Amino acid sequence: MRSGALDRHELRAMVGAHVQPVLEEGTIACTPGPVNASSDEFRVRVTGAEGHAAYPHLTRDPVLAMAQVIVAAQQLVSRAADPMVPTVVTFGTVTAGTTPNAVPGEALATGTLRTMSESWREELHVRFRQVIRDTARAYGCTADVEILPGEPILINDHDLALRAGERLRHEGWTVSDELRSCGADDFARYGAVASSLMMFVGVDTVAGLHSPPVPAGRRGGRGGGRGAAGGLPGRLRPVTPRTVRTKDPIADEISPNL
Repeated sequence: MRSGALDRHELRAMVGAHVQPVLEEGTIACTPGPVNASSDEFRVRVTGAEGHAAYPHLTRDPVLAMAQVIVAAQQLVSRAADPMVPTVVTFGTVTAGTTPNAVPGEALATGTLRTMSESWREELHVRFRQVIRDTARAYGCTADVEILPGEPILINDHDLALRAGERLRHEGWTVSDELRSCGADDFARYGAVASSLMMFVGVDTVAGLHSPPVPAGRRGGRGGGRGAAGGLPGRLRPVTPRTVRTKDPIADEISPNL
């Protein structure tokens, strides 16, 4: 995209496919509108005062503060986010200390913030920082919060998704137009330059995404994602001009006339 190659080739549409274990083999999800969430990584450092485990009253325990931070951050989903807007706060790593008989000086955590609303995404960052810092302060510690902007919301072009679904049904696939998830994909960035469509292809496994039992290319049914996506671009012409959207895809989905 930065090189301008897509513009030079007058790209009119991008079509992709991703395996999805929650779908049955032989089923392809071809859902219009937002289908994947934005995903932003965060890094939290809680700093306290180290000391011996036998004298906790002389320390400021960052491990205890971090534990409360993790619990408090979940309330952003249950009490701050609109229940109709998908939101996920995940702490993926937590590290602190090097010995069992001492209170460490700091605790570190990393994770992700996910949502399907661009306006709430910005507010979520603000509220997350506030909750983390205030909670740490309540336990006599301080907190530094860094949020690294990641993938945008993945929005499937409405007309492209409908026409792809019709074509896939004609070729004998079972098509779903309901699958949405808070997963994220850098494919979402193509939506800024062309009409785009990400499909999800069912596979015959109970393992989750990115698990060793789900190697790339494993039976997705009649060629999997490659078979589903490979023949579509030439059969979906003419591609309609890219839909103009508001800043918030959830609002677009509920009221296309906004």
